[in-house]
Amino acid sequence: MNHTRKHCQDIKAGQADLAVRDWLETQARITGYWRDLLVSSGGDDALIAVLDDHALFLDAAARMGEGSFHRQQ
Repeated sequence: MNHTRKHCQDIKAGQADLAVRDWLETQARITGYWRDLLVSSGGDDALIAVLDDHALFLDAAARMGEGSFHRQQ
């Protein structure tokens, strides 16, 4: 068993879920930052739209399993 697998087994599921949700929310905020930078600099509308969609996806993914948004596996 390698170190990574052992480390993953030691982490409780709830802790891992929280860490992943935090990471996804951080990625959504970073995507929002780049989108705002593009808007303020007169960036390409299509690229701005892609970042909007991606930020929405990341935000929804962070909430997956909470409430009504849940994708079947």
